[in-house]
Amino acid sequence: MKTNLTQKIIAGAIMCTLFNCSLESEESNIESFSATEDLEVTDSTIPPPCPGFDPQARLTNNGTSVFSFEVYTVQGEFLAGEYGIGPGETSEWLPFEEGEVLFSLESDNITDIKISQDMEACEMFDMEIDSDNQLVGM
Repeated sequence: MKTNLTQKIIAGAIMCTLFNCSLESEESNIESFSATEDLEVTDSTIPPPCPGFDPQARLTNNGTSVFSFEVYTVQGEFLAGEYGIGPGETSEWLPFEEGEVLFSLESDNITDIKISQDMEACEMFDMEIDSDNQLVGM
């Protein structure tokens, strides 16, 4: 008798559990998906969409000297610059016009470093100074 009662209680508990479970409809899944689609990314480190944007360049200083970073046309016209980039610092992304440009890196302890590069729209040029104050990455 006790076995029948125990079996009926267990069966009743399982049935209650099964009836209390609910399935979500497809509509609620679609609604929750469309709600996440409207989110906007606001991280300032992500570059903007590209079409029509000027090329950009920046300098990362892992050396021991303070550097100045300038961008010129090959005819010598100044386009952009950032000064006083200390050890362990990275300059802002400097936008400038498309075409062949000259990057100039200067420091009190280092001779002038010049790099010529043809830059197109949306192109990004990232330069790095190493611990010996030498240009190592482009």
